[in-house]
Order: sequence, then structure tokens, then C-alpha cells
Amino acid sequence: MSDSLYVLGVDPGETTGLAVLRWSGAETWELLDRLEVRGTAEMWEDSLVDLYHELERVIQETCNPGDHEIAAIAMEELLVSGIHSRKERPEAQGIIRLVARLRGIPLRTYAPSTIRSCICGTGRADDAGVKATIRFLLGIQRAKRGEALSSHQVDAIAVALTELRLGQGMPILYPAAKQAVA
Repeated sequence: MSDSLYVLGVDPGETTGLAVLRWSGAETWELLDRLEVRGTAEMWEDSLVDLYHELERVIQETCNPGDHEIAAIAMEELLVSGIHSRKERPEAQGIIRLVARLRGIPLRTYAPSTIRSCICGTGRADDAGVKATIRFLLGIQRAKRGEALSSHQVDAIAVALTELRLGQGMPILYPAAKQAVA
């Protein structure tokens, strides 16, 4: 068995961001995969089936038999309750909950303010601040064409990091933080 923990971060919606992170214990973590599953309002039921299959594929590829498994799925909570915008599709959350339950993987949800606080130090950070922090943590100065992080991927990475930090007990997000405090 591996000494690493694997977390699947999910930003659910009409377009769902996915990110798989590995934490190797001390202060090191690594982004293994990031992608998004695009849905369409016109064919929403088909989009949900696509999301289900993509989640299964990502989990299957991450979980090599006997090697390692996903410790948790971390999902961003919807911003509002009751009436949702088209982009916040609560049905996507249902698919994610279903996959987690069928696979026996713990699922934790985090409010956007909790994620922003964990990543940026304040729950009032804006999207640009979260993206800049994630880019810094990944060591991305300037993305090459086609390699840029979408807002959905950034949110999926952020919620996965929140799970590593709060749910799995990772002491710090990056080694530079330890040096900055010393």
C-alpha cells in the first residue's frame, strides 16, 4: 500500500470541475489530474450520465488495484439553497453523492467561504485571489496556450486542498509557508 493520500476535488454544476491530488505526508502535495465535464441544458439528463461515467473513470484510473485508493471526495457546496441558477445544477451533486456512496468513499462538502479561507486566509477572497493562490501553489507563472486552468478546475483544486488541510490534517499547504513563518 502507498503512504500517500489521494483526494478527488469536485466543483459541481452544469460544467463540473474535477481534480485529483496526492498528499505524500510531510508538506508535499501534487496535482495528478484536472479536467472538467461540460453539460448542456438541452441534454441535461445525458450530461448527468456523462458526469457519472467520467467520475467512475477518474476513480478507476486513480485507484490502481492494491496500490492506493481515494481517501475522500471533497465537493463545493452550492452557493444558494432553494432556487438554483442553471450553472449550479444540484443534480450534479446528486450524481457525485451517488458515486461516492456506491464506491464507499467518504464525501465531505465545504462552503465556498471555508474553501476561500483555507486557500487565501480569508473567506471574502474573490475568484481572482483564489486563482492566483492556486497558480502560486502549483508554481504556474504563465500558462501555455491550452494549459490554462479553468475556473471550474481551480475550484476543484481548491476544494481538494481544503479537504487535505481540514479533513485529512495536512499541516500546511506548501513548504514555503513554513519558511515564511520561521
